[in-house]
Amino acid sequence: MGIDVNSQIFAIVTLILGLGVGLALGWFLGGRPAADLRARLATAEAETKELDTRFRAAIKELGDASIERATLKANAANFDEQKAEQKALLLQSQESLEKVFEASGAKILAGAQEQFLQSANERFGYAEKANKQAIETLLQPVGDKLAAYEKSVREMEADRKKDIGSISSLMEQVRVGQEAVKIEAAGIVSSLRSGPKTSGRWGEQQFENLLDISGLSKFIDYRSEVSVRSDDGILRPDYVISLPGGRKLIVDIKCPLDAYLTATEEIDPSVRKKGFERYSSSVRGHAVALGRKGYWTQFDDSPEFVILYVPGDNFLSAALEHDKKLWEDSARKRVIISGPATFFPLARTIAAMWPIRMIKGLLMPCF
Repeated sequence: MGIDVNSQIFAIVTLILGLGVGLALGWFLGGRPAADLRARLATAEAETKELDTRFRAAIKELGDASIERATLKANAANFDEQKAEQKALLLQSQESLEKVFEASGAKILAGAQEQFLQSANERFGYAEKANKQAIETLLQPVGDKLAAYEKSVREMEADRKKDIGSISSLMEQVRVGQEAVKIEAAGIVSSLRSGPKTSGRWGEQQFENLLDISGLSKFIDYRSEVSVRSDDGILRPDYVISLPGGRKLIVDIKCPLDAYLTATEEIDPSVRKKGFERYSSSVRGHAVALGRKGYWTQFDDSPEFVILYVPGDNFLSAALEHDKKLWEDSARKRVIISGPATFFPLARTIAAMWPIRMIKGLLMPCF
């Protein structure tokens, strides 16, 4: 490749020289002065020589460069070979080092793991022991409380068994008492049903108890079974209550208990309703009969009405519930139907009026 370049350069220089000579001949043949042409030719020759000198120097430098390039190329080839050899050596050394490092790393890692596991076991053992002690210390009060609670539960269970025994005994006593009450109630119901006189006497006793509670005294403020003679014969109201001013309040006690108790024992609603209707009709019959007697005409200064007392608000409410016009129709006949809840305030009012009348009677002679 270095010879081809030199040949090209030589051809170029020869071409340039030929051109210079051709130009010189052209100028000369064209009729220019010889002196001028010679001068020009001399100048061209001098330039040609200078160019030749430069060309030769360039040829020499080019040769040196080619030699140096060849040397460098050879050195480069040797360097590539050395580089390949060094690379192979490096790869071989790297493989050897990797094997050595791998073996050493595995050994070091195994030792480190063993040491870590040993240290971890020691730490975990110490931590487990410390945690166990801490947990035992923390749970000690809980254990004590649980033990105390268990003891309390056992004591409570023992007390409960004793209480159950006591309660069982009390329940047995209550059961026996209930049986006795049931038998007694059955006896009372049977006696009340046995006849009108028994139920009547019970109603009278209940009425007298109410009067006593209200503050009225028997034989002073009221009398029972007072007999009066009339055109129809002898009339005998159940009670006559003295009012202030010499007036008299007539009270007659009626309660058809047999009809009421028979109605309450019925289970069928329709039969039960009919039983209460019969009971209400019986109360209405007593009110009508009492109105016909006209007690207010037989006693001086008596209000123009009579009290029909039913000894029980439940008896009265049952009669009024199944006969809506019972009270109104009876009042038109001058018969006021009353129970304990309505008659008690009236009795209390009468009892409260008597001391005032007595005080006025005592003070009248002073005026």
